[in-house]
Amino acid sequence: MEEIKQILDKIDEISMGIKIVNHKVTSMQTKDENEVNKKIIAMMESYSKIFRKIDKTLRAEDEEVLKIQVTILENEIRELKDKIEKIA
Repeated sequence: MEEIKQILDKIDEISMGIKIVNHKVTSMQTKDENEVNKKIIAMMESYSKIFRKIDKTLRAEDEEVLKIQVTILENEIRELKDKIEKIA
């Protein structure tokens, strides 16, 4: 009987050790996940800033293109106006 009790005590000891190891592993996983999540959020914020800058730049370029197109159209209208005046 004493041997069985010793075996059971040893099993309890091993079981307790396994629980401690499991707790430590879970704790480490949670810590790692939290760190990874923070890094992902920081990267997303950086990308968001970059995309806002790109969008702003593209809008500025679109505005410049529109100004050029308006200038071209104004010139064409002047030319047509001059032609009409010559004909009339």
